[in-house]
Amino acid sequence: MVMNIRPDRGWRVTPKKPVHRGTAAGLAAGHAAVRQALEAAGIRRHYRNYPDPRLADWQGAYFPGVYERLQKLKAVLDPEDRFRHPQSVRLPKI
Repeated sequence: MVMNIRPDRGWRVTPKKPVHRGTAAGLAAGHAAVRQALEAAGIRRHYRNYPDPRLADWQGAYFPGVYERLQKLKAVLDPEDRFRHPQSVRLPKI
């Protein structure tokens, strides 16, 4: 069984339709509790396809140990920074 928890959508058991939709605040609190429990268990990496705007160290969580290397690739492949969003790899500071 796979649980799919998203602060913006609710939670569901894949591949069934949504089972429960709570308030945004209640769901965010539940998501934070799960994230804290995982971190307490030593799990600090996150699945990249669900960006979390509340994640303070998203570079370290999504790209542990390789973010600087990805920045170098970004400078070569996208020097004009055309492909970006709030948690995308940034161009390296010169």
